[in-house]
Amino acid sequence: MATPMSPQWTDRQRRLEEAIKGGETLSPGIWRTLQQDEQVLILLMADPTKVTPTTPGNVEFGWVLYYLNNKAWTWLKDALRDLGMPASKITHAMWQAWWTIWESKGVVMGDGSWLDTAKYAVLDLGVETGGTGLGWAEAAIDYFLIQLNIITLANFAHTPAVITIDPNTHPTLKIAMMGDWGTGSYKDGNLSNSPSQLVAAQIANQNPDIVVHLGDVYYSGTATEEQNNLLNCWPKGTLGNFTLNSNHEMYDGGNAYYSTVLTHSLFSAQNGTSYFAINYGDWV
Repeated sequence: MATPMSPQWTDRQRRLEEAIKGGETLSPGIWRTLQQDEQVLILLMADPTKVTPTTPGNVEFGWVLYYLNNKAWTWLKDALRDLGMPASKITHAMWQAWWTIWESKGVVMGDGSWLDTAKYAVLDLGVETGGTGLGWAEAAIDYFLIQLNIITLANFAHTPAVITIDPNTHPTLKIAMMGDWGTGSYKDGNLSNSPSQLVAAQIANQNPDIVVHLGDVYYSGTATEEQNNLLNCWPKGTLGNFTLNSNHEMYDGGNAYYSTVLTHSLFSAQNGTSYFAINYGDWV
């Protein structure tokens, strides 16, 4: 893993090593699941026609064991092996040959979706794909750290906002909603803007009263990602802006979602919670 260690990761390394010394463990079921996921990736690359939507395992996580055994920081490899991580059945030669395919034409997965290395695609693995971070690898690593309480979940807020909009004052109400939309500004093929930037521009053109994000700030909902990929790209509503959390925000334990996003003035009407109500006449 060529990406440098941040102070945050240095602290996580220390805490992970302390947790292992203290007897923390991971469920063997996690490793069995990842072995099954890897097996379906091997099957896919051998004969794509053999993988169907009902094939056991999730090919989206088929790369995890190989990556953690071969690409992760040395301290992380050692720690995960202490926690029972099995060896990968994917060889270096297999990976290199497959990577050539994934970087070029890609492979159709059993559910009809695409397996390649493009931005936010299944195999967007950060530095491995020429990026500067860890890509989806960070989400995988963060999952283990949550299981070991190295990353703790943010405290749930219990005081949701209830916003009432008077139809007499606003005879119409236009609400824009987006989510899981490839957040952030990045180069996407021959497009001058990323898909999410294009979506944001279309939302802004509609001049909505309220804008609601349904969740998923990639990759792991970290503070930097929440700032760059959500706050910096937000198409504002004139009456209010609201954002929910989905699974990607929770790889960071929801911490940046609460501390970076919900504390921002853009979401002042939301009252710092992950849920809210908007009343408009007979509608909620």
